[in-house]
Amino acid sequence: MKKNILDTIIASKKKEMVQKKKIYQSFIASICHPAKGDIGVIAEIKLKSPSGGRLGSRTGILEKVKNYKRGTADCISIVTENKFFGGDLKMISQVKRYIDLPVLQKDFIIHPDQVYEAKQYGADALLLIAKLYKKDEIEKFIDLCNFLEITPIVEVYDEKDVESIGRAKVVGVNARNLQDFTVDIENSCKLIKKLSKKYIVIGFSGIKSREEVELYKKAGAKAVLVGTSAMRSKNASEFIRSLKGL
Repeated sequence: MKKNILDTIIASKKKEMVQKKKIYQSFIASICHPAKGDIGVIAEIKLKSPSGGRLGSRTGILEKVKNYKRGTADCISIVTENKFFGGDLKMISQVKRYIDLPVLQKDFIIHPDQVYEAKQYGADALLLIAKLYKKDEIEKFIDLCNFLEITPIVEVYDEKDVESIGRAKVVGVNARNLQDFTVDIENSCKLIKKLSKKYIVIGFSGIKSREEVELYKKAGAKAVLVGTSAMRSKNASEFIRSLKGL
């Protein structure tokens, strides 16, 4: 019997879509079920910041992410904003060529074109800062992310931001006030306790040691994101392992 070419193509396409679905779900799976340690760790590439100054260089990115992976980091975060943080979109594809961990893109997303760019460069998850949108606006960004199979992470700082979470499944509670860059982990933990019953929550900012991780974990966070301390660490792999309690 002659093989039906259309059936063959469709069968192949179904396998391809199953694989894409696995990749789409990999960010959430990685933070909720870390391969090692008792909490998910998202290790960040951030070349500079308004509060921390210069933290790294483009030439050191690959070595840094390799050390993150050796330290059993579950995901990589990349700050792509250029003017104030020194990043760019090419860093995503650069990292993904060498590291098979899910990548969260952090930027200030204010236009749908930026979501399409995130997809183009290979981001697995995208940060949406609640303070930047009205509720109906953030819903559109969440829907677009889901349509493009990018996991939307809504960042909140206070109770007012919570009103803009919308249909997101994953929430990042930032201890850093983006207006003056002060850090208040106690405030974040109070908010995490309220949100962790309904959402997958990540603790952002202020992590210098296992001590801060335990505060976030006790509050109900499934994972933590560490940026400045990881970039400044002389032994990034050991630092990540220490955060995980290894």
